[in-house]
Amino acid sequence: MGTVQKHAVRLENRGVLKGYTAIIDPIKLGYDITAVVFVQVGGGRLLDVEREIAKEANVLAVYDITGDYDAALIAKFKDYSGLNAFVKRLLSMQYITRTVTNVASNVVKEDFKVL
Repeated sequence: MGTVQKHAVRLENRGVLKGYTAIIDPIKLGYDITAVVFVQVGGGRLLDVEREIAKEANVLAVYDITGDYDAALIAKFKDYSGLNAFVKRLLSMQYITRTVTNVASNVVKEDFKVL
């Protein structure tokens, strides 16, 4: 076993490496729209709502946040009808009381890798 492979195995065993993935260019697949959505959740059901939102195929990230909203999410869409349908699904979910959707007009940096 080579040095790099041994190091990778050690990182896996320590839980630092959780898996491997390909880095895909979403624009080349037609996902030209990036939305940042802020969500208010009532009824003390934040984690339940976040778990449900995280199941959506277009959602890349879901965060607990501080401030006026309870959660923020980042999602990608091929067109505005897909974004519109997504927001309507969010608003129809039980316990979601309000959303604010922002569409990125330009992506300066987008890199979900750490370090």
